[in-house]
Amino acid sequence: MRRAPLVPAVLVFGCVGLILGLTDLRRLAAFPLDRLSALEKLPCPESVLWLKGLRGPVATLDALEAPLTGILVVLLFAAFLLLASLLSSRFYLLKPPDENPGAGVTSHLDVGQLLRVAAATALSLWLVGALSPIAAIVGSRTRGQGPAAVWALVLGGLPSWSEPLRGFSGWLLISAALTVSMWLLWGPGGPVAPDGRIQRREVLAWGLLAGAAALPAVVALYHGRRWLAQAATAYTLADQSGWAALAWACLLLPVLAAAYLPLHAYLFRPRPITSGRWPAVLGGSIALCAIGAAAATQAGGSLDALDLRRASLGERLRLQAASGRRVAVVLAPRGQAFYSTPENGSGQGWADSVACSDASVGQVEQFLEQRRYRTGLLFRAFVHLHDCASLEWESTRSLNVDLAMLERAPSPLAAELLLEKLTDCPITPSNRAVLDRLADSTRFVWPAGMRQRWLGAAYLRFGDAPRAREFLLDREAKLTNDQLRSLLSGTTPTPNGVVRGQVEVAGKRRGIRVGLVNADAWDEQSQVFKWMRLAGPCRPFEWRHISASASTDAEGRFTLRNVAEGRYLLVALDEAMRKPAGPLVINGHPDLIRVDAFRPERVLPPISIRFATPPDVPGDSDGNITAWIAGVRGGHG
Repeated sequence: MRRAPLVPAVLVFGCVGLILGLTDLRRLAAFPLDRLSALEKLPCPESVLWLKGLRGPVATLDALEAPLTGILVVLLFAAFLLLASLLSSRFYLLKPPDENPGAGVTSHLDVGQLLRVAAATALSLWLVGALSPIAAIVGSRTRGQGPAAVWALVLGGLPSWSEPLRGFSGWLLISAALTVSMWLLWGPGGPVAPDGRIQRREVLAWGLLAGAAALPAVVALYHGRRWLAQAATAYTLADQSGWAALAWACLLLPVLAAAYLPLHAYLFRPRPITSGRWPAVLGGSIALCAIGAAAATQAGGSLDALDLRRASLGERLRLQAASGRRVAVVLAPRGQAFYSTPENGSGQGWADSVACSDASVGQVEQFLEQRRYRTGLLFRAFVHLHDCASLEWESTRSLNVDLAMLERAPSPLAAELLLEKLTDCPITPSNRAVLDRLADSTRFVWPAGMRQRWLGAAYLRFGDAPRAREFLLDREAKLTNDQLRSLLSGTTPTPNGVVRGQVEVAGKRRGIRVGLVNADAWDEQSQVFKWMRLAGPCRPFEWRHISASASTDAEGRFTLRNVAEGRYLLVALDEAMRKPAGPLVINGHPDLIRVDAFRPERVLPPISIRFATPPDVPGDSDGNITAWIAGVRGGHG
């Protein structure tokens, strides 16, 4: 009897798994490398520089994509032939020696057998889903999603057909279907291995047992690889150990699963068996099936541990839902005014809207620390923390949230928000400490020239001329003499401006919160001034532009300190208001408030904000009168 080629089969199947693992690794690395490319245009924390070491190997895998695809096709063909040899000792590709073929290579070929093997190979490739890349190519050339979905269903094989199936029953069904199909195709008595010694029902029975035993490999190859790709979304760029574990899993999981398949095929090859051994065979099949089910359950549990199957932060932490709105009045240029009414919580537009409170902030911060920032709810948590700081007009807390996210969960968004806030925050020791930390070259790496230019301008804004000159005069800043004269000549910007005044809202004086918003800050994306984005039912996120806040005393007096040089608009907030009370009537409108070295302290006239109630006033459903903004945009500047 011919000896089964078990060792070559394990090697070939293992190589197939290795190529699949390398492909998965390349896809896995693409996400953090893309994020790194965007982050490198901004201050980048040292904790992500390890990713640069992946660029060489990933570039090599990109260059080897076509050769590896060709090798994979050859290995799959060899794997099917070895599978047939493992399942049946009667399988042959060339004419057997006892037929005494004549001279020449062609005389050894059995054309009919070759055609049957070719057909079985094509069918097997379709069954295992190896033709799905062709479906993706064909689908990309068709118009509309319908034809692409049809091609994916037609060419995707059994894996695509089983896509709607979930849980243990679905995994077991796809495993049984694939294994039985392979046993009937390549096993004894099939089209490529005629063998009258074994009946087809026996082959079917062995195929069913093998299908249950193949569950660990099927789960690993078809579902485990998807789980790894999904789990990767919960890891931050600074989580080097987490990414290393994912990378090893990407490589080893398909290798081990593929190498297991020929061993499994040999153990469950169709053959006559005495009735006394059936319990042992059945028990082994059930045991292996249970291992696969346990592995699948554990993988699902790991996704739950990463919060990847929970879309709601409020549900996960049992946070109170947001209700109502906050209502502020923005005193705009040219004697105008409008309401700003964000939702009183985070998550506007999200499925879960969470109330902003000290308790919810504490719970979310504790949750992130417990998870070590390794959670699928990371961005949602960041939104909540940032919105809460914005609604409270707390510039220092907003800066610390952005800084913590940039260091612990680096992203271009966190870097952009941090830089933006440092350009309009009050000049306080706490905010200066954030700037100093960002300027620390042992913590952050900046693009060439940007560090000197941006930090120089920032320190100048904070009133530290010597530190600003240190950066601006550096050769890497690459500033012209005219630019240097523009930045460094004249009086140093004042870092400790003061704005005093008195305000009342509908006769109320005590407890009115007053803040400032930069009148000249421009939003490049929407092409409007940033204060305009506060109009009407805006997102809580937009209130991040408000800074230098203070509350009024019993007489309505307020003092805003540590105001940086610039032009500002005044914002007033009555915490008791939950909806606009009607058209605004402003007495003592301060218009633009300029603070500079020549006028470091501004005393505003008394301001009275009242609500008129004429019968018909144009406005939206919330009573916000914002139509005037269109006439102001072109003239203010």
